[in-house]
Amino acid sequence: MANFQPGQLVWLEYAGQGPPRIVHCRLLIEHLNGDWWVSATPDFDIYEEELSLARNGDLAGLFLPTAGGGAPAGIPARALYGFAPMTAGDLHRLNQEGRN
Repeated sequence: MANFQPGQLVWLEYAGQGPPRIVHCRLLIEHLNGDWWVSATPDFDIYEEELSLARNGDLAGLFLPTAGGGAPAGIPARALYGFAPMTAGDLHRLNQEGRN
């Protein structure tokens, strides 16, 4: 089990997608148990996802941002599907929705 924290961004690549390659950003909202997390998408959808390459067959890759929260190393910018800039209010509402 990885040592993720609420509020952290992770990048997920799903098996069977592409071409083109797309690596999706997720905002971790709340830890459920084990490798299961409530996460938000750049489209403001909320999901429960198992963040384990070993146990979640839907995942082909799981990447962490670079230091300072930048895009993951080695992934071309054109392959990234991330969040647009958000206001503090938007972020608060997204976290509240994910916790309900």
